[in-house]
Amino acid sequence: MKKENVHAGHRERMRQRYREHGLENFADHEVLELLLYYTIPRGDVNGVAHRLLERFGSIAGVLDAPERELKKITGIGDSSALFLHLLPEVFRRYNRPSERVQIHSLAEAGEYFERYYEGIGCEQLVLMMLDNKMQVIALRVLSTGAPDRVQVNTRRLMELVLSDNAVQVIIAHNHPHGRSMPSRADLETTITIRRSLETIHVQLLDHIVVGDDGYYSFTKNHCLK
Repeated sequence: MKKENVHAGHRERMRQRYREHGLENFADHEVLELLLYYTIPRGDVNGVAHRLLERFGSIAGVLDAPERELKKITGIGDSSALFLHLLPEVFRRYNRPSERVQIHSLAEAGEYFERYYEGIGCEQLVLMMLDNKMQVIALRVLSTGAPDRVQVNTRRLMELVLSDNAVQVIIAHNHPHGRSMPSRADLETTITIRRSLETIHVQLLDHIVVGDDGYYSFTKNHCLK
């Protein structure tokens, strides 16, 4: 009982420290401890946090890890693995635009997608559906692939565009752990998508590629002529 009281006191001090100062002075293992309090209600989770970092290298590595790999860590059960794996998806949902968001420039779109792709470890092709006033109608994930490639289904793309009644589209994809410079395959994919959209009188405004060095805009670099 006395040992449980010691851990309970430590947890409350950690929570109070966060309330007063945020995460500014927290070490990575302390951030994980704070998260694990909500799935491991009693006991010392310091060792669990350290084991997670030793195995996955960083907080990003922990949150990107598959549930099955997280559960191999002593002290991580089903609830903790699901909770940690869920967080990046919640962050991405938080960063999605609402239907009232307006993109005033292609630079704003580029900056948005830089935030969107944070923490995504595989290539993902996304469609930003826009009306004629550059107001965002919806954001649609067209396909998700391996860390170095993604497949494009043009038929599915056109179905999504038509279902959202989009007039203009910005497409984006990421190069996880790589530079934003588009590959030859990216150029060919862009041409295919642009031609497909032209058949239904929808304009492709830009193709944005996000990498470790920022983002590449096809329009800014005159690749959509």
